[in-house]
Amino acid sequence: MVSIYFSEVVLAIVYFAALYYNVFWLLTLLEKKEISKKHWKILPPVSVLIPAYNEEDSIKETIKSVLNLDYPKDKLKIIVINDGSKDNTKEIVENLVKQNSNLILINQKNGGKANALNNALKQIDSEFIATLDADSFVIKDTLKNLLPYFYDEEIAAVLPSMKIKDPKNVLQRMQRIEYTINTFFRMLNERSNCIHVTPGPFSLYRTSVLKKLKGFDENCITEDLELAVRIQKNNYKILQTYDAEVYTLPPKTIKGLFYQRKRWYKGGFLACLKHKDLMFNKDYGDFGYMRMPSILILPFLSIIMFLTLANDIRSSIFRAFNHLSMIDFDIITILKNLEFNYHLLDLKFVNVSIVLISILISIVIAIYSHKLINEKISKYGKTVKSLLYYMFIHPLFLAVVFIVVTYSAIFDKNYKWYSAGKRK
Repeated sequence: MVSIYFSEVVLAIVYFAALYYNVFWLLTLLEKKEISKKHWKILPPVSVLIPAYNEEDSIKETIKSVLNLDYPKDKLKIIVINDGSKDNTKEIVENLVKQNSNLILINQKNGGKANALNNALKQIDSEFIATLDADSFVIKDTLKNLLPYFYDEEIAAVLPSMKIKDPKNVLQRMQRIEYTINTFFRMLNERSNCIHVTPGPFSLYRTSVLKKLKGFDENCITEDLELAVRIQKNNYKILQTYDAEVYTLPPKTIKGLFYQRKRWYKGGFLACLKHKDLMFNKDYGDFGYMRMPSILILPFLSIIMFLTLANDIRSSIFRAFNHLSMIDFDIITILKNLEFNYHLLDLKFVNVSIVLISILISIVIAIYSHKLINEKISKYGKTVKSLLYYMFIHPLFLAVVFIVVTYSAIFDKNYKWYSAGKRK
């Protein structure tokens, strides 16, 4: 009689799901795509919206990075929305307003990031709008490199390559690798029209589309993700670029990273529930059949794998404890008679092969991702330790976040706005 353990069933399901998605993305990667661009004879007016809540540490540098854009000043309007900050954010911006005629400050009571953006949106008549988190920074040619991708009216948003600014510790260097690899996956998503989030750091929108969709959802804690889903729902396109860059400050502690990811994944979960009519809907192509289901399926698979691993570890400890109890915990005798009698043939070939192939694929993706955005793997040094953390520790961390998010999404109805990238 053949006995099948629960963990084996779980791993079989995970392997099947992973294989299914990997084959899909591999086919997407192999598909050739021509990149179209538009030449602007006359550069269009652009407004940059910067919502800020208690951002005194970074707001000045953020604004200066926009002021230094290589773009005609008479066609660039910068609007900072002070969302009821309790620190010196207001005073810092007011001093900059005195020195720059194209910089505007809006003060309001704390209403959240989406509310701040919508209040500014009402005052905009420019052809394009960019949003910029108050702890993110653009370089001189970012805007000029984004605009050419608006080559037809179906394109609602164009995204820059997001990079980590000056990583200081292992956690931040790990996030640098994560952001770089995420650019690779966004490239795959773009090729199949499956991008599901327009991040706060300098996503560029067509104003007419944004107003047609009535701006940002003020009841959603991840307004950028929910808006991207609505853009897809209304059959517009979102493009990812690699020659336009924006830098952001990452969380520097585990606690800060935890709260950031909790907000991201909880918001994604709730947005999927809100737009559940897109799930497996043939009218939305790959976005309905692949992207939307994966937002829910992959986190749950991660949770199942984590719990299965935890259960296996618990069982191993319990068995070891039982064995020791049978010999009255005479550990010294065991150590004296310990012999190394292990052979390579004792390893489970299938499991070992899957692990080695997964590691190899991860390394190839990491190298390809860095090449995609012209980034050197060794640029900041100490990359190997960060890469190992990203490959082996970070997935376990995310599984814990997913478990908390699942509980929170079901039982917690009090949502708070954590500003993107806030260091806690």
